[in-house]
Amino acid sequence: RKYNKTEQSYQTLLKGRSLLKTAYPLNFQFADYYGAIGDTKRMIQELLQLLDVNPGYKSTIQGYLARVCDFTATESETYNQLKNELVSRANSQSNDMTSTEMLTWFFIQSRKFNLALTQEIAFDKRMTLNGARVYDLAEIAAENNDFTTAKKAYQYIIGLGQNNRFYHISEMDLLSTQYLEITQTRNVSLSEIKATVQQYEAALDRLGRNNKTFKLIIQLAQIEAYYNQNVAKAQFILEEALTMERLTSIQSAELKMLLADIYVLQNEIWNASLLYMQIDKSFKNEVIGHEARFKNARIFYYDGEFNYAQSQLDVLKQGTSRLISNDAIELSILITDNFGLDSNFTAMYKFAQADLLIEQRQFDQAFHLFDSIIMEFPYHSLGDEILIKKAKAMELQGKWTEALTFYDELLKYYKDDILADDAVYRKGIIYMDQLNELEKAQECFKAILLEHKGSLHSTDARKRFRQLRGDTNKED
Repeated sequence: RKYNKTEQSYQTLLKGRSLLKTAYPLNFQFADYYGAIGDTKRMIQELLQLLDVNPGYKSTIQGYLARVCDFTATESETYNQLKNELVSRANSQSNDMTSTEMLTWFFIQSRKFNLALTQEIAFDKRMTLNGARVYDLAEIAAENNDFTTAKKAYQYIIGLGQNNRFYHISEMDLLSTQYLEITQTRNVSLSEIKATVQQYEAALDRLGRNNKTFKLIIQLAQIEAYYNQNVAKAQFILEEALTMERLTSIQSAELKMLLADIYVLQNEIWNASLLYMQIDKSFKNEVIGHEARFKNARIFYYDGEFNYAQSQLDVLKQGTSRLISNDAIELSILITDNFGLDSNFTAMYKFAQADLLIEQRQFDQAFHLFDSIIMEFPYHSLGDEILIKKAKAMELQGKWTEALTFYDELLKYYKDDILADDAVYRKGIIYMDQLNELEKAQECFKAILLEHKGSLHSTDARKRFRQLRGDTNKED
């Protein structure tokens, strides 16, 4: 092979296989040869045949296949050859776990979680596995925002009965998945939201309201406040939860944080500020304390106290978690770049008020205020900031196409400005997590890496780009 004597290398491999037999069947070497000459079908067959000899090679073979197959190119010859080989092996070896695992792995790489679930449920029933592998798949589907498949998987396990060891955790995870569906896709109907609220309340009545069901309490309060239009009920839930026994200090702080967020929703911003300051004081060196300080700085920003807000943000830009630090940097840049450009600071104050209205989910009023800024100050530098806020407002409503329109408008008129990378990154997130247009998502994340190298989003864009490319190990 080194001297490009392809035929001689092939004959040598054949001789080696005849001599070594099953002691060392040379599957990887044959696979390399067939790959080099473009015979992908035989390459795949060589790799899969090795599993019959030694299933322990499964992870290595998956890594090899991930390098040669683009799982987003569902019309490609390699993709369909691999799919056909795996389906054929799973059908002919229906009781073989490795063959089933390989086909499930293929469907997961292709993000076809519903097909993976069909495969796993059939295998679970044949082999009486009591839902173990189905539960693992449910978690993977939920992590990848396929909430429909995740819910079906949890419901299958719940249907196995209360004596099943995954019953109770699946019951909890089913509710959490419904919470994620509501809060992330943001296009669940009000009737479905109300049905979910009833399921939460039934679960809490059965399991009790205590530190062990803390996660469900927090989720229910968020659903009530932000999606079920029942802020008063959310506040009651949190105030009641704060009286529960055996809460940890962190749990109490999390309840106070959400309660403060709800005060902002009700325009009680100074009550919110008091709670944020309590959390900040109690957890100065913890992430939750940094988050509270950021949210409190935002209160002063909303109220037009830009200098004080800036002083708090300067502290947060260093020595905090990456997410909070990035948020602090973004708000700090917004204030620095736009504060004081008009003599009475009117534009910036109006913008902050509109930003607060978005936080309070009063989108029409916010857009009206944004438009008034454009009318009064047509050449103000807030133009790109207004577009990105409108886009994020659309995201909060689950209006993904409208959000993309605003991001595209920003890139059309402000492609060289500081927010361009934010727009490209958010487009990638929408394409990947909401619209499942993976090629477009990959293009966006690649653009961040190549065209916006100093972006705050570079780390996550690289991670997502590699995930979509199907290779998390190679350097770019």
